[in-house]
Amino acid sequence: MLNLRILILTLQLLAPLSVLLAKRLLKLTAPKTEVIITLKIRMLTLTIVRTRTMLVPMLEDLVFPEIVFFKVVQIIIHPKRYPVHIKMQKAWFYEVHGPKEVLKLGDFPIPYPGQNQLLVQVCAAALNPIDFKLRSNPLVFTDFPVVPGCDMAGIVVAKGDHVSRFEVGDEVYGNIQNFNAKGEFKQLGTLAQFIVVEENLVASKPNNLSFEEAASLPVAVQTAVEGFKTAGFKEGQTIFIVGGAGGVGTLAVQLAKQLYRASLVAATTSTAKVEFLKTLGADEVVDYTKTRYEEVKKKYDLVYDTIGESKNSYVVAKDSAPVIDITWPPSNPRAVHSSLTVSGEILENLRPCLESGKLTAVIDPAGPFHFCDVIKAFEYLETGRARGKVVISPFSVPYLTYEFRNSKLVPQRSFIGY
Repeated sequence: MLNLRILILTLQLLAPLSVLLAKRLLKLTAPKTEVIITLKIRMLTLTIVRTRTMLVPMLEDLVFPEIVFFKVVQIIIHPKRYPVHIKMQKAWFYEVHGPKEVLKLGDFPIPYPGQNQLLVQVCAAALNPIDFKLRSNPLVFTDFPVVPGCDMAGIVVAKGDHVSRFEVGDEVYGNIQNFNAKGEFKQLGTLAQFIVVEENLVASKPNNLSFEEAASLPVAVQTAVEGFKTAGFKEGQTIFIVGGAGGVGTLAVQLAKQLYRASLVAATTSTAKVEFLKTLGADEVVDYTKTRYEEVKKKYDLVYDTIGESKNSYVVAKDSAPVIDITWPPSNPRAVHSSLTVSGEILENLRPCLESGKLTAVIDPAGPFHFCDVIKAFEYLETGRARGKVVISPFSVPYLTYEFRNSKLVPQRSFIGY
């Protein structure tokens, strides 16, 4: 029977016509076969058939190889250990690259956590420029459909056998997309009700932060910290931050003042946000609508450009001072590109600053945007006028939380509010 099951799966993967052949083969060799249920999940059709003493799933299309395929192999080889259970969730996805209008809201399978992964019920997520850049252009390889999103905060509802730092019920936050790991860009991002993430990529949510505040931090703060490290910034030096009111900029201003102890923090922004930057700790604020870089009289030990203007902003740097540009490629050959290190450890190290209030999350006052308004949220983000981070919350209300019992994902309780 094992060889037959493997043959059936092989036939299914060869071509659409092979599915019919596989079913005919199954009927010929197992006359007592009965169809139990056929699930149509958008492009996925999963037919469950009983062959004497076991269940065999028949996949006609493979949508999520990392979520479905491995599990199917396990089901076929170990039918008693891995019974067929598919629970659905709502998620935003796109099937072609393009503008925000390619996004759709639909049903997707809830993933199973791997041995070192957590299954997290997402309570809030945040948008980043990388999300719409990846949607617009094929910058990295990934199978369609793609659920965008990197940042999230939520509650652990299940975990893999090798997870040791977290328990079910823990509140966590993090960037789930490890940009440093080649070939591991997740097809299922954070604009979904449930996601899986490696435990080393997340941290415990600080008690004084809401889910929305926590979700706004990971990508931006990891990027901000990396810039200071790349520049080798030292206590007592001066810094000029370009784009001080953006997601990375608001955190760079605070980190420069509170953590890296800069002697002078200057930042650029528009007229309406000048006073806001001063409340974050900027000693001097340059209104870019009134002052050009060439008109700035002082020179700085570090120019930290968060918006890709290093071709112009470099003029405020001292002769040998580093110029950091977080956009790729930098617009100035002199500038050094700084990306980010994705790690839950970075978030844990910043916990004292967050809990003491020295470092605060900045959410754009236009938000949070409801989960149903993701397209509106992207439209706002893509204007380039956001102050701080654009956050998505609450997610569909109400819905159920789940936990694993004997390899089954079982609904636990109504979770109103997220």
